[in-house]
Amino acid sequence: WGFGAPAPGMPSDDFSIRWTQSRSFDSGRYTFTTYSDDGVRLIVDGRTLIDAWLPMRGYRSVTLDLSPGDHVVVLEYFERGGIALARLTWNR
Repeated sequence: WGFGAPAPGMPSDDFSIRWTQSRSFDSGRYTFTTYSDDGVRLIVDGRTLIDAWLPMRGYRSVTLDLSPGDHVVVLEYFERGGIALARLTWNR
């Protein structure tokens, strides 16, 4: 699932970005997992579920129940230096 690439001309270090998308989900329990090199936040329907806003690499996961219909998913990311990497996946 893609939020889209950063805008052309963005620096390779010392930046932050926010991707926002409304997405339709079936009813059920979902596990959202981020993998990033540096800080990441995951917000679903205005509720912060992952708040790891620090320079580190790794996986972070959260499980929640979603009702059927559209939900707003926001992924915020900052890159301090080195590899720029932010990934979001989920499964039901």
